[in-house]
Amino acid sequence: MKVLRENNVEYYPFYKFLEDLSSNYGLDKKTGNSLLNYSNNKGESNYFEKYNYVFNVLTSFEKETLNLSDIKKILNVFNDSLKKILPTKESSLLFFDTIFSTLTPLEKKKDLLTNSTMNSYYKEGILNNIFDTKLSTVIPLLSSYQNDGPKFNFLIVPIFEENKRRGLLTLLTTLKEENITEFDKKLVELLLLLTLSKIDKIVLRKKVTSIHEDLKTYQAKLSNDYRLAAIGEMTHGIVEDILSPLQVLISQIDMIKFDKQNKFEIDLLKAQINKINQTVGRLVKFVDANPDNAKIRPCNLNEVISDFYQIFKSTLQNLKIECELDLQKDIPPILSHPNNLNQILTHVFGMVKNSNKDEGAVILQTRYQGEEIVVKLISSNNLSIDSTSGKNNQAEDLNVKIIDNLMVKHEGKFSITSTDIGSSIITLTFPLRRKLRV
Repeated sequence: MKVLRENNVEYYPFYKFLEDLSSNYGLDKKTGNSLLNYSNNKGESNYFEKYNYVFNVLTSFEKETLNLSDIKKILNVFNDSLKKILPTKESSLLFFDTIFSTLTPLEKKKDLLTNSTMNSYYKEGILNNIFDTKLSTVIPLLSSYQNDGPKFNFLIVPIFEENKRRGLLTLLTTLKEENITEFDKKLVELLLLLTLSKIDKIVLRKKVTSIHEDLKTYQAKLSNDYRLAAIGEMTHGIVEDILSPLQVLISQIDMIKFDKQNKFEIDLLKAQINKINQTVGRLVKFVDANPDNAKIRPCNLNEVISDFYQIFKSTLQNLKIECELDLQKDIPPILSHPNNLNQILTHVFGMVKNSNKDEGAVILQTRYQGEEIVVKLISSNNLSIDSTSGKNNQAEDLNVKIIDNLMVKHEGKFSITSTDIGSSIITLTFPLRRKLRV
């Protein structure tokens, strides 16, 4: 490689350029040597070999990590590249927690020597000077100097993000401080920056993907809420259209004179009209979307489940899915709102509906356990998400996300497990004590 001088048309070798640069770069305060001084008596070819090796390390690292999307694999290549620069027994990337009290390794390892040692140094204030100066520093591993074995030192490189402490890179090596040149430190820092940029890119991509998935979930939830709200607004007029004729029928039936022979038929008509009245009442409660009444309050979970079952029962019957309620009596109320509970039940039974099978059986249980109310839906069909299920997979995945978000709103837990015989169990856990939220 050759470099063009600014005021000279002649070319000169790159190692000569580095020699000139090192002579003007400044002196190391500790050793008195140039910070980029690699001069020796082995001739010009040695410079070429040295810098060629450096560029090969960087090029190799870039090629090997170019298409990697796994952080662990990138760290493996990073560690291998570090070993090509310095004899390193162990290297570790550690980052601060949110309150800057503890350093946690990015990659969990069986050997926790570095982690415990760095946290000890941090608590003792040994690392403060490194973060204040923002310079790579060599610190001895004191425990290794207390025995007759090899002596180890830590090369510590501080990591910052927007001038705030983010973490550090540690290299455990047998080299002494005077044997680690400033060029070596700069090269390690360069590799670290390349690695962090790739790791941050992966983390950012995962966050964007997660946000995109959450956006789709909330869009689906918003669509569902809008649909319920629209039905709720239309329900009042529809109910009037249904209830008015029913009231006329009831009054007319009471006015009809009948004898003992047709008493059974009259009672049957009244019972069916009352059944219609009850169904309409449940529908009104289910689609109640009045925001003034949307604040959480004590809710009888068994009552909400029973009302929902009466509305959804016909759908299950059309799918030839038997459903049994096993509701524990006298369970305490939970803090929620019927609208929220109905949304959860809608998406839970939506998973049953999308199970790809038109026959089966479902048991819906409620149990009072400790300080929690546990709701279990036991299905004879497999309700778990299968990546090969096509369109139904998208619907199931959406149901799962919405249920999970609604349970977080209740400060509860949601899980779905599959058994060896092909059945599934959906578990919803509602805490009895939670913060009051609108």
